[in-house]
Amino acid sequence: MSKLNKWSGFKEKEEVLRNGDKAYDHYARVFNSTLPFFIVKYKTMLSQNLKLIYQEFFPLYRSRLKSFNTNNLKKLIKLIIVKSAKEAFLHYKKLNFPKTCSFDTYTYIWVRQVLERDLASRTVRKISLQNPPPAFKFSAEYFSFFPSKKHEEIRNKFFAVSPEKRREIWESFKLPFEEIEKRFIRMVLERNDFARSNSFSSYLEMMLSKYKIPFSSYNRFIQNKEKIIKFCNQQLSDVKNTPLWFYSEFNRPCFLCLLEFFPFKTFEEIINYYAKKYPMVNKFKEKIKIFLERDSKLIYERETDSFQIILDKSLNTRHQMMDLIHELSHLVYKLKVFRKGVESLKNNGRYLQEKEALKIEFSTLKDFSSSPLFKALLGEVLLTYHTVLFEIELYKNPQQNLSRLYAEIFNRCFKKGKQENNPFFILDKHIVFSPFFLLPYAVAYSEVIGEFMNR
Repeated sequence: MSKLNKWSGFKEKEEVLRNGDKAYDHYARVFNSTLPFFIVKYKTMLSQNLKLIYQEFFPLYRSRLKSFNTNNLKKLIKLIIVKSAKEAFLHYKKLNFPKTCSFDTYTYIWVRQVLERDLASRTVRKISLQNPPPAFKFSAEYFSFFPSKKHEEIRNKFFAVSPEKRREIWESFKLPFEEIEKRFIRMVLERNDFARSNSFSSYLEMMLSKYKIPFSSYNRFIQNKEKIIKFCNQQLSDVKNTPLWFYSEFNRPCFLCLLEFFPFKTFEEIINYYAKKYPMVNKFKEKIKIFLERDSKLIYERETDSFQIILDKSLNTRHQMMDLIHELSHLVYKLKVFRKGVESLKNNGRYLQEKEALKIEFSTLKDFSSSPLFKALLGEVLLTYHTVLFEIELYKNPQQNLSRLYAEIFNRCFKKGKQENNPFFILDKHIVFSPFFLLPYAVAYSEVIGEFMNR
């Protein structure tokens, strides 16, 4: 076994943090003696890219690990970069053909993933609800009173019954709504305070930064939101004979589930459709695996140079298929970026990823642009707008009648809506657990549909 393979990771990295130069010099000598050929390659091909990674991650480590010596942090990051770059080199040689990207792109991806996970392992901590940090006091109070498991249990029971029976089951829960809402508002105020303590003007601004959404794009979203809403409603205006409960407080209008005909019957049909339209998907078709788990997403497996598409097992088949279409659109974009190289990976935040994936998704479905399927997708856009526009107003002013606000924004998004008060926001998992998670989608929809309208 080579000395490189003896690297356990944790012990050596912690020793560098504690002892600095002495430990760093020792481990650097060990790694530099193992693969001299790689060092030549590292200096000639990758040094600039790895230097950029270092410049990106050092400020992040320094801001989140303030108790550690600055020089030791620098040496730690350099050591992780060298070690993980060598790991990438060893794995790249063993990958099956065809490979999705070049050696330098593969190394760039590998090193960034290692640093992201290392930083997360040092900064993400479980919070005790009994003894939380001061900055999360009211969040702990909320989830002690209304635990996430209880939230999920009630939500599952609610959606397990048909919409016309949901008012009855909602009342059967006998939730202490006023107390839940009061604690929820305190949690929202606390989140805004947390953002301000991190030099942001609001929680919204912090999320714009997190998802790398340009202010110019966000401002266009705000300016054009009524145009997009009007366009989507016009496209949906010929949907007739919707049930009486369709726009009620106890239903999330789903035009996809109303469709009499759906153009695909299996996941394989959808993959084949994409493979026919996009040669690069066909080229790497054998490297695509589908799994039914929790929350739909695309994962690039660096060890095998393959892709996992996770589909939410709690969704019905049509929604899983639409999620597959979306994740395959992400795959197309990712393969394009891989082919272009490292330069295209820089500053590739979640907003840009969603925007480019939605462009591909809309382009793929343009064959259905006059069909109910395309229109049903616009219904999903309105649902996204409803959540995001509510969150924007919520974090701007939490001290208002939130049930009325949630209903009013619903009526703005769905012109046939006649709601007066809607307390369902307290069961919306995005609003409660991950506020502004849908913000990149909403802003991206604004850009993509705006382009579509102007053709």
